[in-house]
Amino acid sequence: MRAFIKKKRLWIGAVAIVIALIAAFSAFAGRSDKDTLSGAANAAASPFKRAADAVVGVFEDIYSRMYEYDKLKAENDELRAKIAKYESDYRDYMDLSQENSDLKALLGFSESHVDFTYEPATVSSWSASNWSSAFVINKGSSDGVELGDTVIDKNGYFVGRVTSLADTNATVTTATDTKSSLSAGLYSSTETAMAQGDFALMGEEKLKLMYLPQDANAARGDAVITSGSANIPEGIIIGYIEDICLSVSGLDDYAIINTAASLSGLKSVYVITEYEVID
Repeated sequence: MRAFIKKKRLWIGAVAIVIALIAAFSAFAGRSDKDTLSGAANAAASPFKRAADAVVGVFEDIYSRMYEYDKLKAENDELRAKIAKYESDYRDYMDLSQENSDLKALLGFSESHVDFTYEPATVSSWSASNWSSAFVINKGSSDGVELGDTVIDKNGYFVGRVTSLADTNATVTTATDTKSSLSAGLYSSTETAMAQGDFALMGEEKLKLMYLPQDANAARGDAVITSGSANIPEGIIIGYIEDICLSVSGLDDYAIINTAASLSGLKSVYVITEYEVID
């Protein structure tokens, strides 16, 4: 169809020639009805006129179809542009709606932690390694982010810590990573333990709570929180106890923790850049 449209000018030129020939025959044949020669010429031209009229009809139909094609194409292009605009507006609306929802959720957490200063960040990419659980964010040292800073989700749940830093981006290692280890404890107890990543549990977004004292009276469903250490504020929920695994000696007891933050599909996080240290 495109090749045909490219020849449109040639067809129009042909139509013009045919119309010119018809006009010439008509002028010649209509000079004098009384003139025998003119009558003969008119009779001779009649078949050509009919043929020319037929050809003109065909070309008019073709031209009409080409005009309709151009018109439909223009309308189609206009509709495509409008649809693209509507889709873009909808994506912008959904992004703003999600951001508004996230900020409302964070506000509830912030009201109980008025001393926290946050730097919002977007997850750029996740680690491709099966041996680690880490991702890159689009904020770095130029945004006030420092090594060891705590990273939380919109609900204020612990996600991980900044373990690598550049000017405009940083790597966050999650709590489930095999190299992750942080001081933790139960929300209902002052006893401390150690929350550690475990390779066998990492893919399930779980980790271990090690060295938990037997008199801590841990139970399924108990909240596990940060106990406070370098760059990690106290009292941030890491997750909830799913199961408790006891050993014969009691020295190797540990609990399995389900992370409170949903790591899969995580798109945005908040870096705690400043907070008041509780003595």
